[in-house]
Amino acid sequence: MDPTVSDALVAEIQTALGPRGWLDPADAGPVLTGWRGTYSGTPVLVARPDTVDGVQEVVRSCVRHGAVVVTQGGNTGL
Repeated sequence: MDPTVSDALVAEIQTALGPRGWLDPADAGPVLTGWRGTYSGTPVLVARPDTVDGVQEVVRSCVRHGAVVVTQGGNTGL
């Protein structure tokens, strides 16, 4: 993804979710690796919406910017 697009996407999601609705990847340690420790990723942002509307806004923003959405559960392995 073009860095300009990712900057615009990050700003859009941060604005939509507010300061408690996202994590900077540098602060997201445990959520970046699967429960088995086999797979990990390097996202531009970790969104943490707490409402259905927030989830919808994140998905719409990602679609507008052509970004991939990777969902993650509780990392419990269940």
